[in-house]
Amino acid sequence: MNRSIRLAICIAALALLGVMSLVQAPVTQAQRLPATATPTPTATAVVITHGLRTAPQIALTFDACPAVGFDKGIIHVLTETQTPATFFLSGRWAQTHISATEYLASIPYFEIGEHSWSHPRFTAISIKRMDDEVSRTQTLLTSLTGHAPTLFRYPYGAYAPRAVQEIYRLGLTPIQWDVVSGDPSKAMTARLIERRVLSQTLNGSIIIMHVNGRGWHSAEALPTIIADLKAHGFQFVTVSDLLKPAPIDVPRPAP
Repeated sequence: MNRSIRLAICIAALALLGVMSLVQAPVTQAQRLPATATPTPTATAVVITHGLRTAPQIALTFDACPAVGFDKGIIHVLTETQTPATFFLSGRWAQTHISATEYLASIPYFEIGEHSWSHPRFTAISIKRMDDEVSRTQTLLTSLTGHAPTLFRYPYGAYAPRAVQEIYRLGLTPIQWDVVSGDPSKAMTARLIERRVLSQTLNGSIIIMHVNGRGWHSAEALPTIIADLKAHGFQFVTVSDLLKPAPIDVPRPAP
């Protein structure tokens, strides 16, 4: 093969590679990406699991699945320490805990998110059922709190691409977590919960716990968790505050 032919083949190969590099593989599953800003409805594959890793802000979150129970001990610790938190309430729980829902919404450093109505797996229900679960809960929580929730958490943490896309279409942002307290397990003592949370938490972490009476030792573990994380320089914020874009540092002109 002479030199001119070899050169032509090389040029053709480089051109082909250039075209291929512009083609993106289709999204086949929901991606878990860090939040640098509040996602837009076009980012249909994004499920938020944590905030910026460059800032020492973290978010405590508490789910209220549709079980009859309300752990007032958790609320006592949070209010005594004035610790911001985000509560993902299921509609069925809110319906049976109206006073508790109204009280949570009255605390200025608490935030209310949605956790569906009856807690089904969003990987196993129809789009219509998803819409019904969300809209029914939105209606109730808005009437009780005066504000429509903007954040959503999937029951059981289960989601598929169509469920992610539908939640965005409904105007909500899907929020998961990156630190699992394990508090629904009776085997998780307060000391074990403390060790797990303290060892996993990073800048931007979202911690999941439960407030519906199924976080068996959460209230007992919370004082140590809050005190130790604050001592390590972490600042507790709501999830919405965690997702705010980082401020742009504009250099001041020299005098």
